[in-house]
Amino acid sequence: FLENSGCEIITEVALHHYYFKAEEANEEDFVDVTVMDSLKTQLEFAYNISSSSCRLRKPIRFTETSTASGGGVPKVSNAFVAGFLWLDKLGLSATYGITRVFRQTFLKSSYALVTKSLKPNPDYYLSVLFKRLVEGPVFRAGIKGIQSEVRIYAQCVGKSYYSYPDGAIVIYYLNVATETKLLSLGAFHKSDVHLFILTPGDSKGKLSRKVKLNGQLLEMNGSELPTLEPTPYSGDRVALPARSFGFIVIPNADVLLCKQYHRHGDGNAPSC
Repeated sequence: FLENSGCEIITEVALHHYYFKAEEANEEDFVDVTVMDSLKTQLEFAYNISSSSCRLRKPIRFTETSTASGGGVPKVSNAFVAGFLWLDKLGLSATYGITRVFRQTFLKSSYALVTKSLKPNPDYYLSVLFKRLVEGPVFRAGIKGIQSEVRIYAQCVGKSYYSYPDGAIVIYYLNVATETKLLSLGAFHKSDVHLFILTPGDSKGKLSRKVKLNGQLLEMNGSELPTLEPTPYSGDRVALPARSFGFIVIPNADVLLCKQYHRHGDGNAPSC
C-alpha cells in the first residue's frame, strides 16, 4: 500500500499489536523477555517499511493494542502481571517514536483497564502514573550485567501533576527476576530520587487484581482515586523488588535537553 502511492494519502501508519493469542498464552509469557523483544522486532520492521516506502517517513501509531488477542487471557491479562508487557510496550513505543498508543480496552473483556463495576485493574494505575510522569525526549538507557532481567527506559519527567523542576528526568523499569536487583543511577547515584514502585497487592502475587504503590495498597475512596505519591530516597543504588515495575524520578537531574523541553515543549513520548 505504501509503495503504491499510499504515502501521499495518509498522515500516519496504523498498527494493531498483540503478543499472542489468548488461548495459547500462560502467565509466564507475560514476564518473558523474548516475548517483549518480539515487539521490538516488529517495530523495527514497521519503521523500516515506512522509511523506505515514503519520501518522508510517516509516523506510526498503535490504533489497537493489548497483551493477548481474543479478549485477553482470563485472570491474567487483567492482573498485576500484565503490567510488565504494558510498561515495556510504552517504553519501546517511546523509543521508536510511536505517536499514540490506544489501549484495548477500557471496559469489558479480560484485558480491560477497569472492572464491570468500574474498579481499576492494576494496569489502570500504571497507565495513570505513566501519563503523569513521562513526557518528551527519550534517552538511551542500559544496564550492565542484568539487562536480560531488568529493562529500563528514560525520558523527561512530566511537570504538570507533581510540579517537578525543569530538567528533571524519570527512569521507568521492570524487573522480571524472582529476586531483588540493585540499580545504580550512574552520574545521578548521589541524587535524591522519588520512587513509585508497584508490586502485587495481595498473596496472589503476580496474578493479583490489586496493586501496591511503595508498599501501600491502592484502593478507591468512593469515586476518588487514591493519592499516588512517591517515596523520597537517597542512596548509591535503588533496590528493585522481585517481579516489580515502576518509576524513579530524579528531580534535580538538571538535564539540558529536558530543561529545553520543559520550557519550550517538544518531544516524542507516546500518548496512551
